[in-house]
Amino acid sequence: MPNIEKCMEVLFSLLPALRSGGILGADQVDSKEEWFEAANCLAKARRGWLLDLLQVLEADLVQEDDHFIHVAKKIQVRARPVKIDSIPLTQLGRLKDYILNTGSHGIWDVFIEVVAALQNAEGNVKRQWLVDSIEISCITNYPSMALRFLGQLCGSCCKYMPFLILDRFTVLSDLPVTLTSLLSERNWEFVAESVVSCLWTLMERIYNWATNMSQADDSHSPSLHSIDKSENAMAAFLTHVMHQTCVCLKDYLPLEK
Repeated sequence: MPNIEKCMEVLFSLLPALRSGGILGADQVDSKEEWFEAANCLAKARRGWLLDLLQVLEADLVQEDDHFIHVAKKIQVRARPVKIDSIPLTQLGRLKDYILNTGSHGIWDVFIEVVAALQNAEGNVKRQWLVDSIEISCITNYPSMALRFLGQLCGSCCKYMPFLILDRFTVLSDLPVTLTSLLSERNWEFVAESVVSCLWTLMERIYNWATNMSQADDSHSPSLHSIDKSENAMAAFLTHVMHQTCVCLKDYLPLEK
């Protein structure tokens, strides 16, 4: 067994991070099928050994892109055994705050694997991920990233799923439709008011950030520092998306709003 596990460690070290357009790594293997086969092989290992191999330490949770690739690979591979029930979903839940508060563009590919792993989860687990993603989007430095995860999750769970296109901007522009559709379903409607209340808070945050951004002096504008400058190009688009989403969900808001 130790020899097999040593071989699997080598397999993991050679495995590149999965990218939605293919696989990018030192060997430039362009085959998702090979990646999935390797990840499925790892998923069959002893649970304790596998969790040690895929452990993400606080020291790992840094924003540098070169190190992020290593962390992203761990999370993506961890999502595979979760999907086939080899390890509990709580092993992904522990990384939720990190996953939803990361600015690297590579996090999109992590979202895809995490949302896929959530498909077999109990309804209450999915609802908690939905609520948490909205709440985190209200405080994260990268709201567009948290909203992309929200868009993926809503799209995968709502009735329009077979007709949706999975890309970084469409999941945002579809949010008024996918979130509204999801919250209208009987198994989701009891979280609608709390979700929409957070959504309103987020809309106010993004609106204030977008309208003040061009006038603000970075040297004395702490309220704007909570949203990273890398998000600036998304300001107008996010404001539009949030407004449209709140309009679609206005029935869940108090009259004064």
